Amino acid sequence: MSTAPDLAALYVEKLKALRPNGPYILGGYSAGALLALEMAQQLREQNQEVPLLVLLDPLFLRYSRLEQVIYGALKVLIERTKRYAREFRHYNILWAMIQDKGLERHLLALQNYKPKPYAGRIILVEAKWSRFLRPPTFIASWKKIAKCGLERHRSRGDHHTFLRAPHAGELGHQLAEWIRCLTHDHTR
Repeated sequence: MSTAPDLAALYVEKLKALRPNGPYILGGYSAGALLALEMAQQLREQNQEVPLLVLLDPLFLRYSRLEQVIYGALKVLIERTKRYAREFRHYNILWAMIQDKGLERHLLALQNYKPKPYAGRIILVEAKWSRFLRPPTFIASWKKIAKCGLERHRSRGDHHTFLRAPHAGELGHQLAEWIRCLTHDHTR
């Protein structure tokens, strides 16, 4: 089994094979946000520039044994209700999620991973209802990690729909604006 730093190192290697030098703009969705953070840490340790890290609706800052147990219980619940609930769109999204072995591999790699403080720009994109799923200390904990401040952006849609139409277009425009501002600042 890989750890979060191991998995991030593999992703950094693949990224650098395509683009050997930065600047790199990174982002990660859900559990992948923590892997993007670890990638940004590793790239900065290699003296690479990471002017922006976008965290797309992570639900947890740490994935301890409790989150693993909750995920396991969710899998059982989804499997046992398939016959009754498969006509509902959100159920089908959840069904696809538990079939995704990549997600399971990421969750295992993130188990007990403790992020280090990060001295770069972080934007946290929060889906509409996610704050009700997160631990109460979530934002305060991210603020401790984000040494240069934590910018927060609320997105329409829930954790599973904010990256899909009709909400994805709005988020795409916002991402483009953040990147445009970076390139504008770089040319000064």
